[in-house]
Amino acid sequence: MLVIVSVFGQDRVGIVAAIATVMAKENVNILELTQTIFKGNFTMMISAQLPENADFAAIRSDLEDAGQELGMTVQMQRQELFDAMHKL
Repeated sequence: MLVIVSVFGQDRVGIVAAIATVMAKENVNILELTQTIFKGNFTMMISAQLPENADFAAIRSDLEDAGQELGMTVQMQRQELFDAMHKL
C-alpha cells in the first residue's frame, strides 16, 4: 500500500531520524522525501510503500506517537485518499 506521511511543527534536531526509525522498524520503504524549513517551521512530506502484511492503523499510531514526543503533527494517509483530496 502506498501512503503519504506529513510532518509539521517547530524545527528541532532529530525529526527526520525519529520518523525514519519508526518507518524502518515496520519495514516501510521510503520512496520520496521532501522537507523544508520556513521561519523556524519544519514541513516534511514522505511517499512510502507499506509491506503487504502491514497494520496501517498501528503504523499510523506509532508515527503519531513519535510526532507527539517531538512536539510535531504527523499524519499518514493512503495515497489514493491523499490524491483525491488534493485534485482540483
